[in-house]
Amino acid sequence: SFGCFLSPLKIESTLSQTYFLMIGRLTHSSKGFKMLEKGDILQRFFDIVTQVQHESYTKLIVASLSYREEYPKRILAAALSSSLDHSRLFTTQFLRVLVRDTLSGFRKWGMELLVNQLGDKNRSISLTAMDILEEAIHDKVD
Repeated sequence: SFGCFLSPLKIESTLSQTYFLMIGRLTHSSKGFKMLEKGDILQRFFDIVTQVQHESYTKLIVASLSYREEYPKRILAAALSSSLDHSRLFTTQFLRVLVRDTLSGFRKWGMELLVNQLGDKNRSISLTAMDILEEAIHDKVD
């Protein structure tokens, strides 16, 4: 898929994963985010999440991005509709992190993503979404 350096085996067993984490970290500053947009890197992340059939990439990308801007939210939404159950479950569980982080504006966009997960064909994913929604409602996010 991405050559030897970024193969799924290397990602899981070496420091190759820091490549994704470093890029994701750049989304946490406006200057870094603009640089990634200009270099079309976020589009590449979107392509990886939607086209590459390996959960390691999805996990690294989803967990490393800042969700203050719209494009990372598109990547997150794409991961939630992955054909891989493990990727969808991980991404749904990651929404709990965003709920607990009291991410600004989460009620506007994140709750909709969670509600959509209630209809997932995998019962474990829909139950996880329901549990997170219950937590979010009780904690009065935002």
